[in-house]
Amino acid sequence: MKKIEKILKYLPFVFIFLLFFLAPIDTDLGWHLRYGEYFWQTGEFLRENTLTYFLKNYEWSNSYSLYQPLVFGIWKLSGLTGIAAASGILGVLIFWIFGKINPRLTKINLPLFLAAVFFGWNVFALGFRAQIFSILGVVATFWLLGKSVANRKLLFWFPVIFIVWANFHGGFVLGLLLLGFFTVNSFFTDRKNSLPLAAATIISTAAACANPYGCNIFAEAWQHVEVPLENLIAEWVPPSPLAQSLIITAVVILIFGIWQSRNREKIFWSLALAAFAFLAFGAKRHLPIFAFAGILALAEIFAEEFQKIESGKFPALVRNLLLIFGVPFLIFVNLPANLAPLRSAENYCHNIPRNYPCEAIDFLAARKTVGKNIFSQFEWGGFLEWQLPQNRYFVDGRMPAWSTENGKSPYTIYLEIIQARRGWQNLLAEYETDLLLIDRGTFLDLELQKNKNLGWREIFRGERGVIYEKNSSTSNE
Repeated sequence: MKKIEKILKYLPFVFIFLLFFLAPIDTDLGWHLRYGEYFWQTGEFLRENTLTYFLKNYEWSNSYSLYQPLVFGIWKLSGLTGIAAASGILGVLIFWIFGKINPRLTKINLPLFLAAVFFGWNVFALGFRAQIFSILGVVATFWLLGKSVANRKLLFWFPVIFIVWANFHGGFVLGLLLLGFFTVNSFFTDRKNSLPLAAATIISTAAACANPYGCNIFAEAWQHVEVPLENLIAEWVPPSPLAQSLIITAVVILIFGIWQSRNREKIFWSLALAAFAFLAFGAKRHLPIFAFAGILALAEIFAEEFQKIESGKFPALVRNLLLIFGVPFLIFVNLPANLAPLRSAENYCHNIPRNYPCEAIDFLAARKTVGKNIFSQFEWGGFLEWQLPQNRYFVDGRMPAWSTENGKSPYTIYLEIIQARRGWQNLLAEYETDLLLIDRGTFLDLELQKNKNLGWREIFRGERGVIYEKNSSTSNE
């Protein structure tokens, strides 16, 4: 019996590891690897843009200083399988801290955690990526804030956390928001504790500047607010109307429940839920943050009820059924599906659900294309920078929030070209483009098929990608 209890104690962590063991399909993986490679080769952090020929030498203050060397180091040591395993470990770490917030709910925590993960699966499904570290940071902030009520010394850990967090992902500002909200709540409920909290918030904000780019990372975070990314990037678009309705309903019910409860952090929870609901309502990439905040608020509101449920047989039955059926499914179905694209670079390109132009990439590699400026699909940029690093590309996932001289987002200029809007030829010429690697059936592809005298000739057409080369006569003009 004791052996079974030990197995049941650790089996949820196995379950979570297998659930999060995912092939990395984030389109930004490529340029993260290039940045990490630069660090390991030179011992310096890459500051100027050397990956694209549009906005070349642009100085970008990013929050990935530790993440990029880490992901490249994992890839160099253990390949894509190691990155998938790192995703599993990160999921286990989030689950472990989540369990620490409500340590008495040993049976209910697994279903509650899975509910939050399910609601934000659109983010988790991409595998190991920097944003998951911010989800870890948010959950850890909730945990430490709760513990700091009884032990103020824990507040000294926040500056350390934000030094690390600000070097992994720009979502560190969400943690600072939580600290600020908790400080405001303390001002009304516990004046003695408000001063240490205010000091921790100020010091943590200053600590976030301890990175290679200094406090400029705050300006970079603000650019993501100023630039209307919801009109440009898929993961920044609002969630479905159904999801938005669920967000509004949930936040109203939760805030009402908080104010009906005896919880002393009513202001904190209200501000946190309202802020995260606002973010999730506007961009589906923020759904996991709201989901975790909502689940944790639910556990706060119904703490006594959950503890009563915990003592019954039903939670244990649900948890055990999840593990009995879930673990074999993940081992025999999910694991093989994620291992398939990890065995080689060729398998990765052809088997991940991202539809990269694998044949076109092979064509350019065989042609030994070197030193070319290649205009490609936006979502292919990072992958091409990784697979064919000897060339430079027009745009990639780093750039939508960057600023240009005319105030346009680089993504907007990319759209003007790919949609063959007026002046697209001049833009390609202005930036000295040598090759086009675009998708079949785009406006630009149709325009070039219809008008053969525009200075571009087709040299490859595959199932997914089309390559056009600038005519030599045009190049000499």
